[in-house]
Amino acid sequence: MSSLLSDDELLELSGLKQGAAQVRFLRREYGLSVPRRVDGKVRVTWDAINQAVARSKAAPATGPRWTK
Repeated sequence: MSSLLSDDELLELSGLKQGAAQVRFLRREYGLSVPRRVDGKVRVTWDAINQAVARSKAAPATGPRWTK
């Protein structure tokens, strides 16, 4: 079982203190939908973060092709 990020690790990763802001950050930067505890703190594992990073590196860049 993968370990959960501590509150300090999550703060260091996101640079944000509030749980709602951390959820938005994780969704925007890593495409993760993470659960929150009753007190609003985010719960996410290192495996989820590492898989999201690997997925983003493996995905080809998409966008408009301006050359003909």
